[in-house]
Amino acid sequence: MIIDDDYLGSSAISQSKLKRILGHPKNYLEDNFSEDDEPADAILIGDAVDMLITQGEDKFQNKFFVATQERPTAQMGEYVWNLFIHRLNSNASEIAYNNVGFKRDTLAKVEERFKTEGKPYYDELIAAEGKTVITPTQFNTIQLIKRSLCENKFTSKFLLGSDRYLVSYQVPIYFSYEGNSCKGLIDVLCYDRVKNQLYPIDIKTTASSLNGWEYNFVKFRYDFQAAFYVEGLSQMLLSYYRDWETD
Repeated sequence: MIIDDDYLGSSAISQSKLKRILGHPKNYLEDNFSEDDEPADAILIGDAVDMLITQGEDKFQNKFFVATQERPTAQMGEYVWNLFIHRLNSNASEIAYNNVGFKRDTLAKVEERFKTEGKPYYDELIAAEGKTVITPTQFNTIQLIKRSLCENKFTSKFLLGSDRYLVSYQVPIYFSYEGNSCKGLIDVLCYDRVKNQLYPIDIKTTASSLNGWEYNFVKFRYDFQAAFYVEGLSQMLLSYYRDWETD
């Protein structure tokens, strides 16, 4: 998702890592993400929409593989993913079977079902060659969200720019807070030429009704992220202003 190598290599604190403390202080030092984990539907769609808007079609195609088959539902879907993750192990099928925890079907029955229910999608995972797989349904949702944001008269100007609004994408910021080095990556930085104001924008998607937006805003602590970005951006602007004054 992030294309700035300097940002990736920086050891500064990001808001996403700092927010782990809100769950429990020990979470700050733990990395709960595993490459073996199947991407959550909501996160995958959000990342894809973000990339399409801020980095374009070519970057999207380099990152994602749009499948022609849907992911199997329920436990068969989990079995296919586990089988794919452990495909280099000679006991991959048994490992996948045990990880999923089938109760009714035997391993032999699952393997038989896999031939018709799971193999088409499994073949797509193999064909992706390391890219993140997106199902046809997910891709349709991604395209719908992108069109909705980019064609809406209220949001398009902030995301795509206009005569009045100048936009930059994936803008890294670095700053210090109480002696701690911090960093952030702003999806869209929008400058209003008329009001002479900057708007840091982070693209959010949701599968729930917009009537629940305020609840999600608090639940996922978007207020924390907003404050973090505003503080960092403010410090950077003050720094640039001082340098300009000196020159």
